[in-house]
Amino acid sequence: MTTNNHGEEAKFDYVLDESVRVVAETQWRFEQLAAEWKRETAHLSSPNAIAQHRAYQEIIGMGERAIPLILRDLQETGEQWFWALSSIAGESPILPGEFGNIEAMTKAWISWGIQRQYIGRVDAGFRRGEFDGSSP
Repeated sequence: MTTNNHGEEAKFDYVLDESVRVVAETQWRFEQLAAEWKRETAHLSSPNAIAQHRAYQEIIGMGERAIPLILRDLQETGEQWFWALSSIAGESPILPGEFGNIEAMTKAWISWGIQRQYIGRVDAGFRRGEFDGSSP
């Protein structure tokens, strides 16, 4: 811990350390659950069975803190996280004509994540303005 100019220990160090610990634990837990879900559902073709898997449901239970992790995994692997994202977010950016088009659905969610600052443009790997109409 550091001290302030009155010789008192600064409490922000503890808060920062605790925040880092929580983020690391959340990421570790997500990675464990996502690996289990992928491994145990790889042979399934039913979207309902895949989304009802215990590990997938546990990720949904992680709530909003899982959104950046899900978006990053969606972008990197193309796994179908759409149900989890809409369950956690309480909304869906997917337009009616996009359902079933995995590429369009993925782009819609990545754009949504950028607009809501769950992920950055660099994280998403997209050129500036590709989705939201902003200029380069």
